[in-house]
Amino acid sequence: MKKLFWIFFLIVISTNLLALNALSRQELGLAPFKIEAVQNRHGTYYIVLLKGDSEILVLDSEFNPMHFLKETRNDGINDCIIKDERLYCFGFFSGRIIVFDISGEPSKWKLEKKMSTEERLITGAISNNILGVLGMDSVFLLIDMKDFKIKSKIKLPVEALSVIADKDYFYVSLFYNYNLLENNFDTKYGLLAITPSGNIHKRVSLGKRPSYMLQDMNNLYVVNYLDGTLDVLSKGKLEKEREFKLGKLPNFPIMEGRNIWIACTGSDEVYLIELEKGTVKDFKTQGSAPLKVLIAGEKEYVLSVASGTIEEINNPISVPFKLQGYPIDAVANSDKIAVLLQEDWLSGSVLGSLVTLKQ
Repeated sequence: MKKLFWIFFLIVISTNLLALNALSRQELGLAPFKIEAVQNRHGTYYIVLLKGDSEILVLDSEFNPMHFLKETRNDGINDCIIKDERLYCFGFFSGRIIVFDISGEPSKWKLEKKMSTEERLITGAISNNILGVLGMDSVFLLIDMKDFKIKSKIKLPVEALSVIADKDYFYVSLFYNYNLLENNFDTKYGLLAITPSGNIHKRVSLGKRPSYMLQDMNNLYVVNYLDGTLDVLSKGKLEKEREFKLGKLPNFPIMEGRNIWIACTGSDEVYLIELEKGTVKDFKTQGSAPLKVLIAGEKEYVLSVASGTIEEINNPISVPFKLQGYPIDAVANSDKIAVLLQEDWLSGSVLGSLVTLKQ
């Protein structure tokens, strides 16, 4: 009996040691969407995109708020990207591209450029000093960053979701290639490879609703949202080399070395693709509707939106931490995790929050 007691006691202690602990909960603004690290010669900082307020909140290295970049307030910022110590913001309502110089300390970050495109902007990527920008109305803009003039406007067959780039091409995923109302393809293509000069180099057939993409030196990795697959394309020939079967409604892919982690929202699973071995592992989540995997040091966590939880993956004694909100994104430093809540169920307000956890 005494032996059983000590076993139970040790299990309880070890579970508590592994559990995440809340350090703070900070109310932010309307519809937080994205949190991302910024590194320059002065240190590491974080930016939070508040879609509802169309503002950028700057945090210090410990996730404490510093100040807002308010020059985007009337633009309806849909997304932002960081490249070469510049922050590029894409205005959905205004159609403007807003560029900040973020090379100094956050107090010295400054507005560098505003450019009107007369398009509702979604997101963008950069290749060879050309900024490629997706527009809501099925267009792709190529902008020369020397003078910030539109160099080319390409009409897409359907609306796209995401774009990534390397030195040779912009890769555009044609998310709305499959019509759910008519149950057929509006276009047989799922990906376009576009040169920085504005030529469509190749059209590639993929599955239903190609969404988010990753890349390395030799390959593209494209998630097909409705098919529940990950397509591997060679960059040389831009042809599909392999397909990995996943669960239902795979979401944001995360690359960790030669491994890819993908949360499948529709089947409460996380998939691990080991590229070197060509193997696939799947892990059932305790939380409901997993959205995104977070790599935090030597541990992997997953955010689940329906249950409002974060949990460690592949740890049988891990207990999901109840965030009491709708987690949309997260980052980690050496000992803390910052989780962005698009909705805060505790406050009952329309504002989102930032929850800081101790690992």
